[in-house]
Amino acid sequence: MKLFEIVADKGGILAAADFAGIPKSTVSRKIKELEGSLGVQLINRNNRLFQLTETGEIFYHKSKFILNEIADLKKEIIDDKNSVAGRVTMIGLSPLIAWFSPYIKIFCEQYPQIEFEIHSQEVVKRSAPKRRFDIAIQLGDPVISSLIGKKIATAGKNYYASKDYISQYGYPESPDELKQHRIVFREIKESDPIRWMFQNPKRFIDLSAVHKTVVDTTEVNFAFIHKGIGIGLLPDILAWSDVKSGHLIPLFNNKHRQQTPIYFLWHDREKIPQRLRLVIDYFSENLQMAINQYQVD
Repeated sequence: MKLFEIVADKGGILAAADFAGIPKSTVSRKIKELEGSLGVQLINRNNRLFQLTETGEIFYHKSKFILNEIADLKKEIIDDKNSVAGRVTMIGLSPLIAWFSPYIKIFCEQYPQIEFEIHSQEVVKRSAPKRRFDIAIQLGDPVISSLIGKKIATAGKNYYASKDYISQYGYPESPDELKQHRIVFREIKESDPIRWMFQNPKRFIDLSAVHKTVVDTTEVNFAFIHKGIGIGLLPDILAWSDVKSGHLIPLFNNKHRQQTPIYFLWHDREKIPQRLRLVIDYFSENLQMAINQYQVD
């Protein structure tokens, strides 16, 4: 289409070939292929006269309009990619997103032309959510190979019980004593084995025979542990406030605290818009320092 426009503008095959820097035979062949695909003649071929047919005139003007639209669209997309304005859509667990909110506020003050659209993913299936997103926030190592992942921070998690639970059921001195206790088990996906990992020494303990309450969201997991329904595993950043107030108690002298990576996931390594790169770089530079303030001793 573009080559036909050049032929029409330059008034002939030879002039168009000279202008485009390609052989005359190539230009002639491409025009014949275009006419063949349309099933019409666009140019009256005459050694002495170059003239567009009536259909050629219509095609020239409409194709010129289309090519201009394409050029404008290409410029708009390139400008959007390089722009620090626009919308960034994020998706993740609602407690984690809520914890991110002070840092999103600071980012928005630095880049007021960037807006956020944020969706909570209440139940983690360890797979990419179906909703369109620019960035997915994930606790734990990513398992979707089609997404690009960057670890932006590491958050501690530990075993906790409420003060009321300890008063009623006692304090477990070792992980093996959990078999005589009640637990709140956070199920990541259906059919997960009911077991917990412990450090020093590193091992799994099967808790399938223990009195248990199984939940599938972070909010319910926290609420049930907070209410004394059982012992559970929580991120330090969620437990920190209740530990400081004395309502939640870390277990096992912190010997079995674990580290969970926080990842940003996105779709394309090469064509990442500038506004998205700014968000990723900002959280990569600032989030770990912020998380360290919530370390539970």
